[in-house]
Amino acid sequence: MLNITFRVPPKDLCPVLPQFSHLRILVVTGWMTPSLHEAIELLDHLEVLYVKLYWTRNAEPNMRNLPTRRCHNVKTLVALTLSEPITSALQSTEFPLVETVRLEVWPHSSDATDMLTHLMGTLRDNAPKMRTLTLTTRSAFTHGDRPPPRLVTVIEPLLQHSALETLSITLNDNYVFALTRDDILSISSAWPNLVHLTLAHAPTRSDEALPPVTTFLELANALPQLQTLVL
Repeated sequence: MLNITFRVPPKDLCPVLPQFSHLRILVVTGWMTPSLHEAIELLDHLEVLYVKLYWTRNAEPNMRNLPTRRCHNVKTLVALTLSEPITSALQSTEFPLVETVRLEVWPHSSDATDMLTHLMGTLRDNAPKMRTLTLTTRSAFTHGDRPPPRLVTVIEPLLQHSALETLSITLNDNYVFALTRDDILSISSAWPNLVHLTLAHAPTRSDEALPPVTTFLELANALPQLQTLVL
């Protein structure tokens, strides 16, 4: 295991990091740079990647349009304080064997729905064997004058990823999402092998956006392997 902290953006890690040729667990605190993005790919035995970055609103120009990298053996990915630099890196990184993903997002914007939805699409495309996803958002502002989006808007790209067995989405603070009967039933058809499901969010106050209790019974009946349901 290697635990490193960068208090300033690292310049050139490619000559250094790959010297830990049998490294299996890497914990990085600090900054995401093209050099770090490239160096991680060279760690052939890496199985756990834990990244906690300093929050920044915008990615530096050199973090945009990164070449595609491949983390060949990473099975667990944890990314905290998810902001534009790391989302740029994730879009350009393939995780062919990753099974467990944990993400914590601090949007700091009036509506992070588009970012979250795009992120779900990135995971669908770049992590084909993902079975467990834990997503937590914090510090979001209200949606302003716009009506709250449906919760399924965020997870819609993942509805095409049938391998999911555990899904936990916690939308904290001012996030308010609608959750309809159709949304609940789409979950059962998209992820028939779900064992654990948590959708913790602040529901809208409109009765039209709240499904009847019987809908959750339908969901449970449609998921024969379901053991845990938190809504």
